[in-house]
Amino acid sequence: MSQPVGVVVSPTSVASAAASAKDVGSGKAQRSSTLIQASGRGSRDARGCRQSSARAIFGHLFRPLLPVSQAAAPAAVLTSAAAASVASALAPDAAQAVPDVAILVDTSLPAELGVLAEGLETPVNLIYLAVLLTIVVGSAFAVVRAALVRRELDEAAKELGERVRTGRASCEDHYELGCVLMRKRLFTQAVKQIRRAVEVWDGDESELAQAHNALGFAYFSMDLTDDAVREYQRAVELLPGYATGWNNLGDALEAKKQWAEALAAYNETLALDPGNAVALDRQRAMMVRVERTAELTSR
Repeated sequence: MSQPVGVVVSPTSVASAAASAKDVGSGKAQRSSTLIQASGRGSRDARGCRQSSARAIFGHLFRPLLPVSQAAAPAAVLTSAAAASVASALAPDAAQAVPDVAILVDTSLPAELGVLAEGLETPVNLIYLAVLLTIVVGSAFAVVRAALVRRELDEAAKELGERVRTGRASCEDHYELGCVLMRKRLFTQAVKQIRRAVEVWDGDESELAQAHNALGFAYFSMDLTDDAVREYQRAVELLPGYATGWNNLGDALEAKKQWAEALAAYNETLALDPGNAVALDRQRAMMVRVERTAELTSR
């Protein structure tokens, strides 16, 4: 069986292709491997047909990577099933005579569209550059800020530690040193300093409540939940209106799976701070836990 003939059809040469198809259908021309040229591109043999098709197809795929002047014209490949329809439209008689024609339809885009696509490259590149610069600047800012905070904490710890070593530290100094050590995640040293602050405290009880809350937070961070609950309870005893202390107490009781007690603590938090999103979320969760526990107990 002979190889299919490749036909390149463009809007400017439909009439010429139709005439050639009529010649084939009437027997005036023999089948051959000749490529019918529509626009003067490519060679005139079967090998040239394959080369021209490859250039057309791959030029279409990689058009965004080439300048507009170098991009090859795109082509659409019709299968043998669709070839009969195209051949019938060009010449009804030729559709029956040449059933094995593979037609390459020239779908070249106007030059104006290529110029437009090339003009869009600059805004896209600018947007990409702006996003990249934003990410780089944001990352650099975060790194610099973290370094400054670390330096500030180191300086504060050095100054307060010197006061403690020389015996000139007050209860506030011990408390502040403990808070600095907690921010550095040195919880064991922080507990030591805050406990010392509580022992020698001579200030206001509201501030002492904050010291107990800080001590409870340090214990909780060390997974010493019972000690944390004790310190949080002491904090809210000293300062009943301390919303943060109630919220932290609820968190510690929840960790101990004491759902009802945790719910009561979250209720106190919301009574003092109705907009506390964390307490609202945990309150709903504890209500579900309490209801399930009651259902299991009643069975």
